Amino acid sequence: TIQLAPVSNLSFVAVVARAIHSLNSENKLEYFAPVATKPGFPIAVARTLAEVRMNEITSDALARLARGGSDLAAIAALVDQELQRAKLSDRAILFRAATDAINSQESGGYVGLPILALDVPLRSVLEKKLIAELAVHAPGVLATAIAGDDRTINALEEALECKSNLAKAPTDRRTPRSLDFVKEHLFENSAPPQTSLDSSVKLNNWPGEPR
Repeated sequence: TIQLAPVSNLSFVAVVARAIHSLNSENKLEYFAPVATKPGFPIAVARTLAEVRMNEITSDALARLARGGSDLAAIAALVDQELQRAKLSDRAILFRAATDAINSQESGGYVGLPILALDVPLRSVLEKKLIAELAVHAPGVLATAIAGDDRTINALEEALECKSNLAKAPTDRRTPRSLDFVKEHLFENSAPPQTSLDSSVKLNNWPGEPR
């Protein structure tokens, strides 16, 4: 059994930065060469590769991208080699290992139990696969998602092979305030009911994005 150590976000950025430096030093980067030495570039690439790996997008698929595809594919391939060489596991490797371990005897005490997924966002293929595999062995599954999070709702419907039910908020006899409408409709794409703004919500316009 190969023992792997989980890598933190900072460590993953360091692995990506090492790969970028190695490729750039050998003049193997073309599209990203002008920005390869910028301080924010490894962080941006690390975030991109984290999503790429969690969605099981191959280096060949990256290479077919029109702009920067070959550079990104080269970085992705070298990062994968570095992780294997250093015996490190990023989030994608951990999710694959967790999914593969579901059918092992060692996981018997954790598999086959009822599942409650309380507003768990699903943003990737590997997350959806893990939920789907756990659900196969579970006697019952209850999953909730925030209204308006269509990406998670669609992923749950595919993983659990079911259709979602819209839960209505409990009736309240008092007159709803502006804050109540904000809570109920904050993440929805459709426009909320038109009402006058009361003192429970205040809108301020500050100069500058940081404020």
